Amino acid sequence: MVDGPLIMTTGWDSERGYPPCAAGDGAWERVRVGADPRRYRGGAMVRTTRRALLALLALIVFVAVAGGVYAWQVRPDLDSRRDAATEAWDALRPALDERYLVLTAATDTVREEGGRPRAVVRDLDVALATWRDAREAGDDVIGEVRIANDLEGLTRRLVRTVTDTPRLASNEAVTAVMEQLASTPVPAAAADYADAVRAYESERQGTVRELFAELLGFDSLPTLDPSAS
Repeated sequence: MVDGPLIMTTGWDSERGYPPCAAGDGAWERVRVGADPRRYRGGAMVRTTRRALLALLALIVFVAVAGGVYAWQVRPDLDSRRDAATEAWDALRPALDERYLVLTAATDTVREEGGRPRAVVRDLDVALATWRDAREAGDDVIGEVRIANDLEGLTRRLVRTVTDTPRLASNEAVTAVMEQLASTPVPAAAADYADAVRAYESERQGTVRELFAELLGFDSLPTLDPSAS
């Protein structure tokens, strides 16, 4: 066979046996006389697919590079704000330790003087043990804050139980330890931690920022809520 004329291989009219007009869209190739035009149409489709894949790859590379640049820009602010919140929590821990020691004594007294097992006492035993374990580990601010919130809610339950139970409310030992607990409130330093958390969370606001924060390991920080129930 010999080389034939240039023909447009994309959009070949297989029923009529000739290419579309030169004014149409298509890819022109020199074909052999007598060759099946569908063969060349398939080649054009392969080239189109290859170009689409290259464009997709370029888009993926662009997104990855842009994401890396954005992460590099936002990370320092997130680091700084999270460190400030962690430092504020570190300053708050000793006062909470003191408060929960008094809460442990109150729990033990209510158990001894209560006359029967009480659900709030069992729940406090578990939560206080969890707090002690977390403090020994000392590396989980999020976990410690959540446990502290549980303990504050249980403290309120204990106060209601004592108030609503004549046997406990009239017991001198229970009354004394509950007064001691009331005189050891959540420290004022909790407000400093709350401010630090708000500043940190403001750096995470926005759909894109929050997504990158999660990907970079900057999880949301809970606040300490003394009124937790």
